[in-house]
Amino acid sequence: MFRRYFSVILLLFLLLAPRAWAEGKAEAVYDTWSGEFCYEKNADAPIKIASTTKLMTALGASERLDMEMVVEIGAECTRVEGSRMYLRAGEKRTVRELLTGLLLASGNDAALALAEAAGGEEIFVGWMNEKAEELGCRDTLFENPAGLDGENHHSTARDLALIAEAAFENETVAAISAMRHAVFDGHEMRNHNKLLWKSEACVGGKTGYTASAGRCLVSLFEKEGRRLIIVTLDDPDDWNDHLSLFEACSRDIRTTGVRLSSDIPVVNGEKETVTLGASVMLPLRDGEKRALSALLYAPHFFYECPKEGEKAGEFEISIHNKAVLRVDAVPLEDQ
Repeated sequence: MFRRYFSVILLLFLLLAPRAWAEGKAEAVYDTWSGEFCYEKNADAPIKIASTTKLMTALGASERLDMEMVVEIGAECTRVEGSRMYLRAGEKRTVRELLTGLLLASGNDAALALAEAAGGEEIFVGWMNEKAEELGCRDTLFENPAGLDGENHHSTARDLALIAEAAFENETVAAISAMRHAVFDGHEMRNHNKLLWKSEACVGGKTGYTASAGRCLVSLFEKEGRRLIIVTLDDPDDWNDHLSLFEACSRDIRTTGVRLSSDIPVVNGEKETVTLGASVMLPLRDGEKRALSALLYAPHFFYECPKEGEKAGEFEISIHNKAVLRVDAVPLEDQ
């Protein structure tokens, strides 16, 4: 009888404790909607991150270069070591095509070509480090745009989640990282991120590997419109760990209806006040309604009642004091 109870308790622990047994040397699960980390393991340990570096490279290229700008490939790009999209010296490719090779094929040649197009590798890497600091990264240092092992090239699972959030907020980077295949002018590529095939909830990410860094993976999952970024570094079972971490950290997310209202004085109306309101469906976790707040942006008073259905202001909805959504505020029907 004792063994039976012990087995049941152990099974419940394994199902509910979010990956306490996971393989990764460093892990983090970041909820971009609430701005909170819902799981961490050695998340602040400085560690090599291999080609997940390219998320910052992609962000930099997309911010500093025009997508349709044509880049002529220098011979030095074709001699770079590691994974490539197999660019040829003298070949001309758009920034968008180079970003595709960077994110799908993890092309080190594409990384160098983009850096050179943005002012040169040294200047571009300097920008990468400035951007990391701007994003609040506390222990990140880039030495190259490709993620090749360097003496001080490192980041943390926590920092990498913040970098990924900024990268995936860029529509171009997000769209390319979600592509499974790409073909253009003799280049045919298949996304290295197998999670795009393993789970419909996975909507992007970036892989990485060197013999020294091990398997590194950043993935973007979405449930009910709420996004989770999962980072594992030096994890030999990263595909399964990401799926398990997503399941553990998203199981209580449900679409929930929320009603908002606020009274505004009316100077010349038939009534002294008008009630502005809004109804919205939000992807909330259990008990999260208590963490919601709303700020109404509207006049301090109206000279006359606004018409029914007419936008009269906006509610800014926050969770844990982080603004997540703005919705129109209109007079309620019973006014």
